[in-house]
Amino acid sequence: MRTPVLFRILAIAAVLLPSAVSADIYDKRDLKPWFSLAGQANFQQTDGINDAVFGRMKDIFADPILDVYEGFDDMTPPYVAFDLGAGVEYERLLVGFHVGFTLPQVSQKPSGITTPTVIDSAQISYRDAKYYFVNLDFTVGWMLASPASVLNVIPSLRAGFSLLSIVYPANYPLSSSDKKLEDYRLRDRYYTSAGRSIGPELELRLKTSLRTRLSLYGGYRFTAFDQIEIETVDGTNYFPDNSPTDVDADNAYVGLKFTIVLQSDKEKARDFNKDD
Repeated sequence: MRTPVLFRILAIAAVLLPSAVSADIYDKRDLKPWFSLAGQANFQQTDGINDAVFGRMKDIFADPILDVYEGFDDMTPPYVAFDLGAGVEYERLLVGFHVGFTLPQVSQKPSGITTPTVIDSAQISYRDAKYYFVNLDFTVGWMLASPASVLNVIPSLRAGFSLLSIVYPANYPLSSSDKKLEDYRLRDRYYTSAGRSIGPELELRLKTSLRTRLSLYGGYRFTAFDQIEIETVDGTNYFPDNSPTDVDADNAYVGLKFTIVLQSDKEKARDFNKDD
């Protein structure tokens, strides 16, 4: 995940895709636009997230009250996520972009914890910790059967970027090592970090009509995040030394997808000639 080479290649491919579509290396009249809507169950690895939200703060402040937090469930129960996609088909090749997002996950603090603790001469009250993901992927897939087949199997590769937004369980004080910034606190808000993702996906597609498809799909997403960016009291963004690093947030997923495939220019012309 640390090497940027593959992501640079995919970024270049995504940038050059519009040019490739307009080039004369194939018949552009055979391109079929498609749009998809999917819902999925995410089986999330949460060790890295729990360490970032709970464990790191405990290591820094030796705050024993964090022991009573249950943390976020690892893998089960599955979390709900949604995915919107758009792209083109050319014969058996599929390319496109996907935007996915999960519903916020909440780790409830026990109802009996109401007494704030004292850190650095300040009272710290506790709240629910939360997190959610937003993903942007560039995908490449290949139909193993003919596009006209009723049933098709489509292996694909997804690569892109993820945003992890988390709420910390308390207003912990943080400070910078360069001594140029005043101390500040983790407020009751979402803090967001960007990371890179890549993973394989397999889709079992049923052709339900001339233009609609219903699919069962699943895959695995390798995701890693760097330091989480903290906003200071004066609005400055900063990566403090005591922010968590290398958050592992891999997940497996399975879902149902509904796809609409539009006509190519050739098909439109053929249907028009039939009407004549």
